[in-house]
Amino acid sequence: MIKIFGRQPLFFFHHIVYEYDLQDKTAESKLACEKIVNDFARIDIGYFSMPMLEKVLRKNPDNSECYMFLSGDRQRIVGFALISYKGAKEIHYRIKNADAFITALGIFRSERGKGYSQELLKCVANICHSKGMKCLRLAVDSDNVTAIRAYEKFGFIKYREKKFIRIAGIDFLVNKNL
Repeated sequence: MIKIFGRQPLFFFHHIVYEYDLQDKTAESKLACEKIVNDFARIDIGYFSMPMLEKVLRKNPDNSECYMFLSGDRQRIVGFALISYKGAKEIHYRIKNADAFITALGIFRSERGKGYSQELLKCVANICHSKGMKCLRLAVDSDNVTAIRAYEKFGFIKYREKKFIRIAGIDFLVNKNL
């Protein structure tokens, strides 16, 4: 929700933070994945702008990685994930208690409804598990019912909720006790 506060837009957010236990969990995925180094233009899907992803990676060159996921025949890019590791300072959250945090995740509109969300999450879990991570978290807007359904189906459990207001790019936490 957006309101105007003086001349500054005022954004209200209600995110649900989900957690996935990575211990002893690996599963084969039908998707191929490639780490992205410089070719961000290939995964521009709108909501997550490439400048935003590049900014996170520039701020955390040692603690963040971006991957693109390709169909089994490697002919189409179906989605992407930006993963931040413990110690990273990304845009909305500081990674403290989780080994890894999915900062951004997306599936191209044309590839939605084909079961790729579960495959993409398997790939991300495998990447984190192979690095010795034990816990993976992500945050999702409380209105994004489709994503919430996909995360819960995969095995993510609700960890906590976070409500905040953003004014001029600065976040103010509303519910401190959660």
